[in-house]
Amino acid sequence: MLSSQTKVAGSPCSFASVTSSDKVVSSLSEDERKSFSTCLFLTTCARKLDLSSITWCTSCWLFHKFSSAVGSEDYDEYMAAMASIFLACKIDDSPIKIRDVINVAYRTLHPDRPFLEINETYSQLVDSLIQFELFLCRILRFQLSYDNPHKYLLHYLRSLCDWLYPRQETQTFCKMAWALLHDCHYSKMCVTSRPDHLALTVCYIALEALQMKVPLEEHCEKSWWKLLTHNLARRDNSLPHNVSVFVDDIQLSDITLLADQMLLLIENERFIK
Repeated sequence: MLSSQTKVAGSPCSFASVTSSDKVVSSLSEDERKSFSTCLFLTTCARKLDLSSITWCTSCWLFHKFSSAVGSEDYDEYMAAMASIFLACKIDDSPIKIRDVINVAYRTLHPDRPFLEINETYSQLVDSLIQFELFLCRILRFQLSYDNPHKYLLHYLRSLCDWLYPRQETQTFCKMAWALLHDCHYSKMCVTSRPDHLALTVCYIALEALQMKVPLEEHCEKSWWKLLTHNLARRDNSLPHNVSVFVDDIQLSDITLLADQMLLLIENERFIK
């Protein structure tokens, strides 16, 4: 039974006490399963709040960053998730009303209960969420800037799609790479791994899964991800002209290690409800 108090932050109220199933057969640790389940809850709330993908990614990053910092300390993961959403909206300049955050979280956890009224419980939840948001900022030492890997992926896809053919297959490739990178935010990979390495790895997995080859790669001295090109920089004035659209400081062993972690996460997803 998870604690009904937010022990770390010392806040007086939480969203729920939940008993988790013991019959889970997966290779993920208890902390990893807990983190994944909380991100599923966070995702559900983000969709109900109509948040953008960027804000959702930022909120997942904040949650994983916080949970990594506090370790196995006793804290209410649902309050941490909603505080991450509330803070991410401020960071991405898409503010949201605190009552919407609280009502969505409460209805997601308690769909069979009556709507939450403006009463003492509601006031306690408001106070707890505000206090937890401040606590989260202090734990992260107010370092709240997220280097989102999706911006790297966009540049990589733009360059790769100029090489790949046929065109109809490149659309499937882009969708698969984007979905894989999206799934990485359900785990702490978005915190522990470099964003450009994550973006490159999902491109590698998508190419392998679709059995697509980069044309003339076998005739190059370097692998496609180490190739330096200035074409993208010339097309996009917002980028420096010495930009490298791929990563030149990553080895195949690094890519396969990240790929194994991503595929393990997807494999274990069916065990976590």
